[in-house]
Order: sequence, then C-alpha cells, then structure tokens
Amino acid sequence: MYFQLQFKLLNRRFKELGFEPWFAYVLILLTLMTVVHQSFERYSFAPYVFVALYMLLQVNLGNQKRIDFLKTVFTSRKFRRIRLLENALMALPFMIEFIVYQKWIALASLGLTTILLALINVKISHQKTLPTPFSKRPFEFSVGFRSAFLLLIACYILMGIGLYVDNFNLGMFSILALFVVCMGFYTQPEEEFYVWIHHHSTSTFLFSKVKTALMNASLLSAPLVLILLGFYPMNGGYIALFVLITFVFMIAVVLAKYAAYPNEIQLIQVFFLGISIPAPFLLLLFIPLFYNQATNRLKSYLK
Repeated sequence: MYFQLQFKLLNRRFKELGFEPWFAYVLILLTLMTVVHQSFERYSFAPYVFVALYMLLQVNLGNQKRIDFLKTVFTSRKFRRIRLLENALMALPFMIEFIVYQKWIALASLGLTTILLALINVKISHQKTLPTPFSKRPFEFSVGFRSAFLLLIACYILMGIGLYVDNFNLGMFSILALFVVCMGFYTQPEEEFYVWIHHHSTSTFLFSKVKTALMNASLLSAPLVLILLGFYPMNGGYIALFVLITFVFMIAVVLAKYAAYPNEIQLIQVFFLGISIPAPFLLLLFIPLFYNQATNRLKSYLK
C-alpha cells in the first residue's frame, strides 16, 4: 500500500511537470544509461561518483521529518522493511550498471551503503547542540552539518583508507563524496520568510548564497585536498582541476535550488545536472540558465 501510494504521487508529480509518466521513466532510464556509459569510458573513478550520488539521494530521502512521520504510521519492524526496500529500489539501477561493467568494489560499497542508511537513523540530540564551524546565518551548512555529521566523518575515514591502501581514486572519491553531501544541503527550499528578510537585489542574494556555499564547502574539504596533495604531489594539476569542477557543480546546484523556488528542484534541472556529469563543460550553458530562472523566481520576494 505504501509503495502504491508513492508510485501514484510520483506519477502525479511528473504530470504536474508536463511529462507523461511513461515518458519520464524512459527519459530517466536512457539518461542514466548514457551518463553511466560515458562516465565509465572517460573517468576511472566514475563508479565512486555514482555511489556518492546515491548517497545524496538517500540523505534527501532520509530527512528527519519524513523518518519521524513513517515511524508514527508504521511499526518498527515494518518501518525497517520499508526503508530497506525503498533504498534497494533506489540502488537497483546503479547495481545493474555496476554488474554490467564489473565494478565489484563499487557494487559492494553501494550494497553496504544501502543497508546502513536503512538501518541506522542519524539523529542528533536536541538536548546538546552539536557545535559547527559555521555561523547561524548560512543555515544550510549549520543544519546540514549537524544532520550529516556522520557522513562527513565517513568521508574523512575514506580518505584514510585510500591513503592506507595507496588508492588515489578512493582519495578523490572521498573529496567528491564530501562535496555531494554539501550539495545535499541545498536540495530542500527554505520557508519564504527566510528569503524575504534579505533586503538585497536578486543578484546580490544569489551571489551571497553561492559565495557562502563555496567558502563553507572549501572549509570542510580543504583538509582532504591538502592531505591528498601531500601524498600525491605529482597529481596536483589533476586534483586542482577536479576541485574546480566540483566548485562549478556546487554553484549549479545552489542556482538550481532557487531556479525552482519555492518548490523543490525540478526534474528538468536534475536532468541538466545529470547530463553534465560526463560533460562538465555543459554547466557553462546551464549555470546562466539557472541564474536567469532564479532571478525571475526571486523577484516577488526580493526588491
């Protein structure tokens, strides 16, 4: 019953976006297959990219309000079954691709992540607030840091494992995973009041949001980048280019959030971001598009 309801809601959302459900599913499947194939052909660390994207989807799916709601409706046993099954369904397309391309390490990582994110409920106690390196004003990182604290720690652990086994790609993946977690902080729109209180122009507001996102993401990722650079100085140019690309994706995600405001990021924006994974240069086209859409969306809230 739960999954039937979710399926109907998903079909309704596709129709609201102007897509027939069958067309949307075919489009998503073809896009995923094309992106995976092109990524695997071009980048040796591509499997880890998709594991990180799956983690981002799961962090969004496992937000605390939704988890609390499910717990009030279902018994503990049924709740765990639902979480395991929906995580498995979300992971299935990635698992098929990993099997086809014989990416066994990525497949094992995905399977472990699927189980852990279903069984472990990450919830920070409200009795003692976890301190963050961010001020209260850029709330995305303050809230996100507390909710995804264990995932951020996991990124640092992955870097340690990568260095221990002398696996440069795993070290790069740890940096990517951290940026993906940070991008996840911008998947949910804030209340309109928190936009309206900014007495700025739309361009100033967006610039401030992008600047804050890049500064805070840099603060979290700098130790990983410097450690990897210290162990692999001969790959300095490759690391710098990789970090630059992640910064550009961060900018695109922030702008995509407000291009859909006050709604959640739309399917078409996710599609544009998805096809940019194997071809990051496309972001040079999509970022101005997201910016123009965002300024139009925010005009009614900002002066």
